[in-house]
Amino acid sequence: MNRESSSALNDKLALLGQMYADGDINEATYRGRLVKLGVDPDTILAPPPDLSTLRKRLNRLDDSQIEALAIDRFPEVKGKFSEGMRRDAKINLLLDYCRRRPEAVPVLEHWLNVQPATCNLAQAEACYLTHIIESHSRLQLQGIRSASGLVSIALEEVYVTLTATVRQTVRAEAAWLAEMAQLAPGEAKRRPSFASPLSGGTEGGSTQQVKVAVQEALRMHPRLVVLGDPGCGKTTLLRYLALTYARDLTEHGTRTTDEGQREMSDVNGVQQRLGLDEHRLPILLPLRDFARYLEKACPDVGADGPKLLLDYLRLYFTNQSLTLPADFFATRLQAGECTVLLDGLDEVASMATRQRVSRIVERFTLAYPDNRYVVTSRIVGYTGGARLGADYAVTTVCDFTDADIARFAHHWNRAVESVLAGGETPYTLRQAAAVADKLIAAIESNARVRELAVNPLLLTVIALVQRYRAQLPERRTELYEEAIEVLLGKWDEAKGLESKTPVSGYELDAKERRSMLEPVALWMMEQRLREIEAEELRQQLGERFYPLLGDWRKTGQAVDVFLRLIRERSGLLVERGQGIYTFSHLTFQEYLAARAVADREDYVAYTLARVGDSWWREVVLLEAGYLSTQGQRRATELIQAIMEHAEEPEPYHNLVLAAEALRDVGPVCVEGDLRGEIQRRLQQEFEQPLCLSKKSFWNNLLGRQARVADLIQRRAAAAEALGRIESGGFGAQPAFWTLPWGLPV
Repeated sequence: MNRESSSALNDKLALLGQMYADGDINEATYRGRLVKLGVDPDTILAPPPDLSTLRKRLNRLDDSQIEALAIDRFPEVKGKFSEGMRRDAKINLLLDYCRRRPEAVPVLEHWLNVQPATCNLAQAEACYLTHIIESHSRLQLQGIRSASGLVSIALEEVYVTLTATVRQTVRAEAAWLAEMAQLAPGEAKRRPSFASPLSGGTEGGSTQQVKVAVQEALRMHPRLVVLGDPGCGKTTLLRYLALTYARDLTEHGTRTTDEGQREMSDVNGVQQRLGLDEHRLPILLPLRDFARYLEKACPDVGADGPKLLLDYLRLYFTNQSLTLPADFFATRLQAGECTVLLDGLDEVASMATRQRVSRIVERFTLAYPDNRYVVTSRIVGYTGGARLGADYAVTTVCDFTDADIARFAHHWNRAVESVLAGGETPYTLRQAAAVADKLIAAIESNARVRELAVNPLLLTVIALVQRYRAQLPERRTELYEEAIEVLLGKWDEAKGLESKTPVSGYELDAKERRSMLEPVALWMMEQRLREIEAEELRQQLGERFYPLLGDWRKTGQAVDVFLRLIRERSGLLVERGQGIYTFSHLTFQEYLAARAVADREDYVAYTLARVGDSWWREVVLLEAGYLSTQGQRRATELIQAIMEHAEEPEPYHNLVLAAEALRDVGPVCVEGDLRGEIQRRLQQEFEQPLCLSKKSFWNNLLGRQARVADLIQRRAAAAEALGRIESGGFGAQPAFWTLPWGLPV
């Protein structure tokens, strides 16, 4: 037999090995073909692994655990599972895979080793609580690096208690509308008790809106919806609650004495931090993950019920390499021993699925009524059928006060300086205090920056940018731009290191790296995704690199290098799980998508098709802000088009959206008096008389009473829109609601 060239032989060996691994040929055939190629089979084939022990361990798992194992570690095997397949048949497929691919055995063993014993509830709980504490005890600081990599700080060291609004009762809408109709223009603003059906006054059963610490709202309401603007701290709140409850269960009741003995302790972390005399198992779940599971695995809406969410809880934690006993959550939920923390209802992009999730959460709450529940959402995502009934109260996160900003600045800088210095020393404390004072002074001296700093995410971005910039930007769009530049490489530049990233012969600076990520962010917005699978991400990036390199092999290598550098050196795009990537905050995804939209030739038409969709609201606002940095004309064209757009989900939605965009842009960055035009239109509608012609078409069709009610509704909507524009309270909880699915508090 002629000897094959080295390259051709390696190709044939690789193909042959793949056929054997996939089960297309058996071992005897594989050995025979190796001999024909002049290769000793014993140098290729390792002795078959002993799988008897693994079989015994797999036999202890139930069917859902086997499914989760295949999804998490062996997707090729999961693809061979069929509906109704017996558990032992699935185990056989897994073991057969390991037999053909011995390198999979350590993967399986590791997965099994980190699981608690299925029958040992105490061990399972200890393992679960350790996982919660390790997952949520630290915050990674994107954009700040030490010699060992990205910096993380203890959540409990920097957490600032949020303030929220609560209401005891709600004014009857019909009575409120009737009163509003009798008021003169502008009178509602001078009489706060009439400002909305959700505020002020003592008549009609209403009470005053009050501000309380979030823990006070928790004490008042065992079922609570926490609403807030992007970056106001909703997710961090839930992480803090999960951490507090988990630490309480692991530390309460026992403590270590100086002699190393364990004795009873009176410490109650939940009582100290939250003022609640209770001990509960925390369950924190991102609702977007549950929604994706529903869409892919449970499309039959008719089968919806509390068991869907219960089953998914185990699958969710199994996918984090934490398989729990079958009754782990059910037993505690039935006993009313849990705090269920459901994050990001608004991040369920599809409104139909969001409403479906809300109904399942309601049924789950009613099925396990004695537990504590906290659900978070952006304000604009908590509308219509997405609102929760089942006696859920609603609270809205307030802006940071000056005292909150100062407290955060000192906590944040103290933690950062201590981590960078490798420990807390008198020098690091003095340094941290000096940096914090400088940050506070910069915020207080600039009214526009102060407006941004009331938001915790933006305050973090301001603190980050201030470390590397002499002057802080005044507008939100410019602040995000600065933050992303810092995240994508300005840290290296500030430290005197090479700021450009070599990728397959090309040196990409921060702006070029950002331009690579913009189409990815836009694609994710179009697909209504918060996470992207690694394969899809590689494909999206490949489409950007291929025109530069002209070779798919080099493109693949460039994508690998780019992803590694972005993940390790920026923190803007993070790996959330095995093969799953996400932007570190939805706001950054929205900003990059906004830039991508603004660069389109059809940017106006593209935007108008999405102005009524709450998923795109921040993108539209950030797009207007970005356009204003490029000149007046394009920003003016977009905002005018929004003002004139006829289709809208509710009265005056587009005028209010245009006004909010103008607030971000600023009056000098657009042509003409657009803000004045918006106010004139709303004022004209608000002052429209209620009298009707007897020959009115509506009078003949629906009756005079219905038409009067419609005019009152529109006048009320115009009044609210006008009030929101004049006060700047665009993100405030809407005062004029219809409430078919539960009343806010």
